[in-house]
Amino acid sequence: MQEKTSFNFLHLLKATLDSANDLIQVLKVVRNEEGTITDFVYVLNNRAAEKIYGDQTGQSRQKDFEICKHVVETGEPVQREIYELTDYYHQSFVKLEDGVSITAHNITGKLQQAFLLALSDSLHPLSDSLSIQTAATEKIAAILHTAHAFYIAYDGVLSIETEYLKTGAPSLIGDYSTTEYAWLLHLLEKGAPLILNDSSDHAMPVKALIAVPLIKNGALLGAFCVAEQSTRIWTGTETALVKEAGERIWAAVERARAEQALHRNEMQLKELLRQKEIFIGIASHELKTPVTGMKVYAEMIHGQLEELGYKEEASLMQRLNKQIDKLTTLINHLLDTNRIAGGELQLNLEKTDLTDLLREKINEIQVTTTHQLLLETSSLPHVMIDRERISQVLMNLFTNAIRYSPGGSAITINGRSTPNGVEISIRDEGFGITHEKQDQIFERFFRGNAPTSEKNPGLGLGLYLTAQIIHRHHGQIRVESTPGKGSTFYFTIPGDIAS
Repeated sequence: MQEKTSFNFLHLLKATLDSANDLIQVLKVVRNEEGTITDFVYVLNNRAAEKIYGDQTGQSRQKDFEICKHVVETGEPVQREIYELTDYYHQSFVKLEDGVSITAHNITGKLQQAFLLALSDSLHPLSDSLSIQTAATEKIAAILHTAHAFYIAYDGVLSIETEYLKTGAPSLIGDYSTTEYAWLLHLLEKGAPLILNDSSDHAMPVKALIAVPLIKNGALLGAFCVAEQSTRIWTGTETALVKEAGERIWAAVERARAEQALHRNEMQLKELLRQKEIFIGIASHELKTPVTGMKVYAEMIHGQLEELGYKEEASLMQRLNKQIDKLTTLINHLLDTNRIAGGELQLNLEKTDLTDLLREKINEIQVTTTHQLLLETSSLPHVMIDRERISQVLMNLFTNAIRYSPGGSAITINGRSTPNGVEISIRDEGFGITHEKQDQIFERFFRGNAPTSEKNPGLGLGLYLTAQIIHRHHGQIRVESTPGKGSTFYFTIPGDIAS
């Protein structure tokens, strides 16, 4: 009667445990005559456990004997994570009245999601495709417990370039015949993962394989693979993991290749810019000497023609002098641009009467133009500036105002002291500058498109050099303009420069 009751209890218990998704097994202790534990026997397996291990009721379990014995003798439960067959489990051993229960919860999905996140994080800082492939093959082989993980490259030649090997497994590195593996290429070109549980029908160095192809613009570029030396039935979960890992690896490789290409392009561009600066510097220096000589001879000839009374010829020579002056200015601009690019623009600061400097430069340029240059300031403080460079700034701004405003119109120059230093403004009545171009006007080689710019072409270096000189004085420069209503350029010299 007692045995029948016990049987009914176990039957009821099994029916209850069969509804669980976890693997549940109950073991009974076997002792010898001295009471020493010698074995454990299965008395119950739920349906989930039977699907994997079969019905083991009545069979001995020597596996994990020491763990089970420890649990029975101490009453302390034991928990661990294991990889069994093709899955990961969180396993718990708990003491019963005269036995042990073993519960195994499948954590494969959780671990694989964590693996994918960790894989992405570990690949992100890597900057070359070889490092990415090496790191990825090692990680995927570890979580799937495979003998091989490798990368197949295909560009008309089929080769394995990167691999991870379990200890004792043969290397697969090398080139392979595209004729012999035409069947493999054909299947990979379809774009879906290739799954082989047993490759006995094909001449291959591995028995089981999952290959995730990389297709770009319709062409096969390679495949990411895991493989075994013996047959293996790949689960859907494993295939999905390799596919997802492969896609993340391809993304990381493409990113790394794009960054490498960008870096190469940047280096090539820097080298081209360096060579251009060298060329401009050499060409400008080589031009300056003969142009200076031309200027000296042209002035001598002009003076002699005037003394001899050849007015028309003297006038032509005067025009030549002006063109030589323009060429000299252009050469100086190129030289200054080259110095700025090389960080070689030096300032020679000296205490300067800024009011006198403004008057001097206004008088200097007034004789060359029909525009009226009006100074609307009485007295400004003395400032510590590079007199030659600030003179260059003023002449560039005056020339710019003249070039882009109608002949005979007024150009107003104003100066004022500010709490932070000195501010100078130059206002014209010209064609104005659109809002979009106001952000570009101080860039190197930028040229406006006002009507007079066709008659007075330039390289677009004047305002660029002006801004750079002001910045070297730790000042600021800006423009305010409305198309059709003229422009006002402002520049400041801060208090730590102004004395």
